[in-house]
Amino acid sequence: MTQIATVRKLTNTGFAVVEVRRQTACGHDCKDCAGCSQVVTGETVVTVKNDLNVNLGDVVLIESQTSQVLKAAMMVYIMPFFLFFLGYFVCNSLFPQASGNLPVIAGLIGFGLGLFATVYWDRRERKKKSLQFKMIEIKQRCSGT
Repeated sequence: MTQIATVRKLTNTGFAVVEVRRQTACGHDCKDCAGCSQVVTGETVVTVKNDLNVNLGDVVLIESQTSQVLKAAMMVYIMPFFLFFLGYFVCNSLFPQASGNLPVIAGLIGFGLGLFATVYWDRRERKKKSLQFKMIEIKQRCSGT
């Protein structure tokens, strides 16, 4: 997975802190259309090894492993809902005579466990630094600095 980023800081240890603008699902620049620009805002800051000797303000192309990004998306978006439905249907099949609230409560407990598992997994992955980015190309040199 590749993304466009802007170099915001250089470190003495050979790394660059880059800012990645979030892209829309439609894949175009939202400042040119008023459609989704009101919804999608924000930047993500990551640290990347400065293999290309970039300068402050340079626009670079960074790459990450698609499998790691998909694994993270699965954990965040799918795991809590999967555990919600699992809790609901297991409770409903074990206690078919139970009122409608008991399976919903079991589903909410499953959802909460899914959120807890996601936070735990995220913290573990951050410590392992398993999601690595690599600078692959300088798209535009900054002339201001």
